[in-house]
Amino acid sequence: MLGYYSQRYFYFGRVPRCARVGVLRAALCFGASHCANAHPPHASRKIRLSVTLFYVGTLFLAGIFHVQAREVKIGLWSDILPQSVRYHSEKHEVWLLESTYEAQFKRTIFKDSPFSIRAGSRKVEVYQGSEVVEVFDTLYIYPNAIHAEFTLKNASRSGSYKGKLITFVNAQGFLTLINEVHIEWYLCGVVESELGRIKQIEALKAQALCARTYAIRGYKRHIQEGFHLCDQQHCQAYKGVSGHKLIVDAVFSTRGEVIMYQGALIDALFSACCGGVTADAQEVWNKEIPYLKPVLDGKYCQRSKNFRWTVVIPLTEWRKVLFTSDSLPSIWYYLPDQSGRSGKIMYRDADYVLSDHTMRAQLRLKSAKIKYQERENCVIIEGYGFGHGVGLCQEGAIGMASQGFTYQNIIKYYYTGVTLGYDTEEE
Repeated sequence: MLGYYSQRYFYFGRVPRCARVGVLRAALCFGASHCANAHPPHASRKIRLSVTLFYVGTLFLAGIFHVQAREVKIGLWSDILPQSVRYHSEKHEVWLLESTYEAQFKRTIFKDSPFSIRAGSRKVEVYQGSEVVEVFDTLYIYPNAIHAEFTLKNASRSGSYKGKLITFVNAQGFLTLINEVHIEWYLCGVVESELGRIKQIEALKAQALCARTYAIRGYKRHIQEGFHLCDQQHCQAYKGVSGHKLIVDAVFSTRGEVIMYQGALIDALFSACCGGVTADAQEVWNKEIPYLKPVLDGKYCQRSKNFRWTVVIPLTEWRKVLFTSDSLPSIWYYLPDQSGRSGKIMYRDADYVLSDHTMRAQLRLKSAKIKYQERENCVIIEGYGFGHGVGLCQEGAIGMASQGFTYQNIIKYYYTGVTLGYDTEEE
């Protein structure tokens, strides 16, 4: 039971398991030796055991408090530009602070009582009912219980989160909402948002490593806006805390573990379904990345509903995409890329090139791995996969996990030549 709760409420991600075990063994030996020296041979075994447990407990707590958790600040709801939200932390007391610096700045305490936060004129206004109870330049909301959850809600959206909430009125006159949270709890929300509540825990672990690596590598992407990462696909989808047991187990059992290539964190890209072969980063973004190379995957993701699909496009819409200018010749041909996963359209006697990825975006297709046939009034497009196809294939990871592969096998299958390590960067 101690291990179950310690992995959820304390952080040992930067200390490998062998080191933790070694520390506890050393404490046990030291405590036993001290007991033997401190007490005569007739001393009670209970006293010896008590002293030993004292040393073990002391070192255990020292590990808890000296191995600091990485906290992340996540920008919330920037896509809907909120002007007001309703905050509620059920059964927990919350403090409203003007600053992060302790109790002398404490203004108001709410206990199990919802309140509203609104963007005033350059100030954050706190309402209970229709009455303004406090006004802040920057509002820090701190729960007084470890890992207490709170709910945010407005007319457009709602979500439950752990940790703290920071908010201020931005230059556009809207609320900037920031969730400051332990990175592992953040990752639980990311894994659920990106992969869902599946049963294959090894696939969940692989997704957790991808999400953790991606988050730490891009840790300061939004630092100019006052937070580290956003909750959109620009960073990673994050819809709030996850309480799903398998997801929590997957994240915390791999806590601190990251994916590396030649000693550096990788760009841990992933997509929903590769359609039989992953894409080369060179072909998609014209960027050579040695660990993001094509990988054959048909036997693992072929049961996905997105493995193969068909859409019908009106011929007029097709030609609008194909011939963006009257100067383009009507004679064209398709040139596949080396991996065969995508390609480009070339025009005779013209320098213009239309990539499958551009076509995918303009026609709103699931992926760029497509074949097409022109008919009299339409074009039939047969496609494979869902997403850009670079890096880990999520459906393929689920397939591999279903066949007994571990998360280490999955990671090393999709990312060429990588190793696994730990997040060792100090805050």
